[in-house]
Parts: sequence; C-alpha cells; structure tokens
Amino acid sequence: MKPSQPIQYVSSPRPVRPENPSPLDMIIYQYELKASEFHNGRNSQAPANETTKQRAERIAKRDKDWQHLRLERRKIAAHIMYQENLTAYRKSNESKSVRELATENHHPTKMLARNLLAVGEPKPTPIHEAHHIIPGSGKHRKDLIIRSRLNLHAFGIGINDPLNGIWLRNFAKNTADDWATPESPAHRPIHTYNYETWIASKFSNDNLPERVFLSRLQTVKRELRTGEHPANILERKAG
Repeated sequence: MKPSQPIQYVSSPRPVRPENPSPLDMIIYQYELKASEFHNGRNSQAPANETTKQRAERIAKRDKDWQHLRLERRKIAAHIMYQENLTAYRKSNESKSVRELATENHHPTKMLARNLLAVGEPKPTPIHEAHHIIPGSGKHRKDLIIRSRLNLHAFGIGINDPLNGIWLRNFAKNTADDWATPESPAHRPIHTYNYETWIASKFSNDNLPERVFLSRLQTVKRELRTGEHPANILERKAG
C-alpha cells in the first residue's frame, strides 16, 4: 500500500481589479483580496519549528481573521440591500407628482443616511450626521426653501436622495476628532438664516435646467465638504 501523499494546496490567484468599478464593485473586490490572502495563509504549511505557543497564536489570528471576513460579507449583503432600496426609492419617485414628493418626511435622517451609504458614501465617524443640502422645510426662509425643494422634486428627485445629502460632524467642538471632513461646517448650528439664504440663491429659481440644478447640488456638496462655502453661513441674521 502506497503511503498517503500530503495534500498540496494551490495558491488562490490574486483577484483582478474590475474596470470602471462602481462603489459596490470595489467593496466586493477588496473583500476578494482579503479572502484570497486569508485562504492562502491558512493553507500554507506551518513552520517546522513552530512552538505550541506560536501555533496557538497562529490559530487565534486565523480565527479572528475568519470572523472579520464573515462581518465583511454581512456588510456587503447589507450594502446590496441598501442599493436595491435606493433603486426602488428612485424608481418610485419617478412616478410621483411634485405634491406627493413634497409630503415625504425628511426627519429622522435614517433614510438619507442609508441612501448615502448605498452610493458609496458611508458615515465617516460616529460624530457625523446626515445633512439635507436643501432642507425639508426651512426655519428662516421658509417660502424660498419650499420653492427650492419643489424645484428638486420637479426633476423626480426625493428629499432623501443622496444627491441632496452630505455627512457633517455634529458640533464644532468635535472638529479635532473629524479626520474625514475637518474643513466642513458643523451640522447642528448650520440651519441659519444665512445658510438658507445661500441655498435659496442656488435652487429657488424655477427656470434652472435639470443639468444646471444637479451641477449646483454637486458644487454645494463639494463646497460644504472642503470649506469653500460662504464664510457667513453659520452666522445669525444681522440685526
């Protein structure tokens, strides 16, 4: 009887990076890289002189890495669900009237937060909150803000669409802990007369073509993220 031969494991090939990837494609690709590295490491031959302690440490690390991969799989599944929900949300909004879209609640902001995640904009830190660029109702320039919101809806875009959202840290006192958007304004104090005036100046004109309207949303989002917004948006109304 021939002696059994040790099983020879073939190394898992390195995954190929997708071309023109979507945010989800990149998430899956990063998972594939981690999974390939894990399986190659797990199936590699243990050192001949490995001590009992070293073996225990290697197995503990392997188990920890495996649990991490399980969590990553669950995150991907959740991300797919968020994407499907966003697709359904946008599809539903296409058939709604402006009046129907105007009745959608904007608080709490869980819907906006999930939709931001769906387009590859996850919550950067625990101190960040989802912010509607065009407010749901406004506090100081209500007529102009409502007009801006209706213009958003005229293009079939809901108030909780990620096009109308951005992550901002909660309070200015937490700026030192904000590695992701340190130049952006704080969220809680942003709902001022000056902020609403700025937003209304961008979006209350109902003659704007859709292309221009969406371009302005992207510009305002970038300016809020980089701190290029008007310096006075956090200030109270003079007088």
